[in-house]
Amino acid sequence: MEPLVLNLTSCSHVEDTNGSSDYSIVTYSDKDIITKNSFLLNKSVKTSKNEINNISAKKFSGVYQLEKTKVDNQNIYYHFESKIESGNFKIVIIHGEKIIKEIEINSITDFTIDSASGTYLLKIVGEGARFSLTYSIVTK
Repeated sequence: MEPLVLNLTSCSHVEDTNGSSDYSIVTYSDKDIITKNSFLLNKSVKTSKNEINNISAKKFSGVYQLEKTKVDNQNIYYHFESKIESGNFKIVIIHGEKIIKEIEINSITDFTIDSASGTYLLKIVGEGARFSLTYSIVTK
């Protein structure tokens, strides 16, 4: 599959104001993260092959919904590998009106939600972030 190159302009870049060693989000509240999907990606690539998804960007700001998973009493297995080089970055799983899981960044993380039902959203949040993320979502 050919890589998809994205350069979207539905918001403006947000600068990193909390220093180069602090990756925590400053500008976006949990409510913003839950309700919004507005972002800007510069020099980015998104690919997908055999349930393995990759996305990277030289600069990313905003809230971007990567995936929507609908299940009825199924297990959801998540796998993440992230590397943040600069800026602020967050990866979250949302169910209903709540962030139910924040994924540790600059790490490899695996976890399962057992007997899940409803819609689960995977979102990333960035403030001038340079990042790469590999992830997979498998339902059984």
